[in-house]
Amino acid sequence: MSPAFSKRSINHGLRIFIILTLAGFILIFYLTGTHETIQALNAFRFSYFIIAGFLIGVDFLSGTSRIYIFIRKITPLSEKQAFWASFKANLSNVFLAAATPFQTGGGLAQIYMLNREGVTVSGATSVSIMNFVATLVFLMTAGLMVIRWMTRTFTDFKFHFMLSFSSTVFYFVTFVFILFLFKPRMIGQCVEWCILRFSRIWKKKARTFENLSHKIHDFVQSYQSHIIYFWKNEKWILFHNLWLTLLLYFNKCIMAYVVLKGMGLNPDFLEVVSIQILLIFLIYFCPTPGAGFLAETSTAALMSLIIPSHLLPVFSILWRFFTTYFGVIVGGVILMRTIGSASNKNE
Repeated sequence: MSPAFSKRSINHGLRIFIILTLAGFILIFYLTGTHETIQALNAFRFSYFIIAGFLIGVDFLSGTSRIYIFIRKITPLSEKQAFWASFKANLSNVFLAAATPFQTGGGLAQIYMLNREGVTVSGATSVSIMNFVATLVFLMTAGLMVIRWMTRTFTDFKFHFMLSFSSTVFYFVTFVFILFLFKPRMIGQCVEWCILRFSRIWKKKARTFENLSHKIHDFVQSYQSHIIYFWKNEKWILFHNLWLTLLLYFNKCIMAYVVLKGMGLNPDFLEVVSIQILLIFLIYFCPTPGAGFLAETSTAALMSLIIPSHLLPVFSILWRFFTTYFGVIVGGVILMRTIGSASNKNE
């Protein structure tokens, strides 16, 4: 039951992401760009590029560590093998999230890569679920804390519509994943029931559906055993996962502050962090691949509260490059090479 990907479908999603991203930047430049915008981009302080590079390393390391702390407990891999498997899985997640709607492909890419490195699908899925739950905890505690302040400050209708849409999707996905976390058998039984109905409609494929039902049953059993193991025997790992998640996302907020400092601005640190937390909340469940277009325009809209309009294109480009695009590039190289290698072996 390992996820399977085709280069064709990935390239299609990636093209959509690139087109939407460019459209977002073109719109921002059209609405806010001036001759001072280009000057500001050229005037970005080199020392802050170095600091941003360091923060990219922190981002990669914290994202990798969130996977590694679980993998080393459920696989016979050596520490070095487990770390590199986690590193590749983390960046593959970043890449495919950019090529799929609602960024749903990221988790599947992580599971695929871990499975290729010797981790069972159920084990890889349990790790993905644990990390997702930790992210939800962060978003619920940090994101919702700043919403009240932001709604008072930013009264634009489009902003409130975007916030309402993201919140609706957020709560629905939260409900489903928490249900899968605590009641995996119930979810498995629902899926098996649906498969049984399909087998009665397509009788020629009844055997295929029956085999799929057995695989899902075995998967749920194995997945549940991993979840129970972590809850009963490795509670400290769950705690470590929470602070690593906090580090991962707080690092993205610091990146925004560093970009602003590199542009020669002196923003209020807490104000920047608050806006970035809300941006992360909004972007996390955007429907477009990699939150393309919506991420760029939302960033410009919210940051317009604290920086001059002609600097919005510069900030949007640099912040998205340091927090997203660079990881997408590295992750894309890793995942596409792995898929190509797997295809060659199957031929």
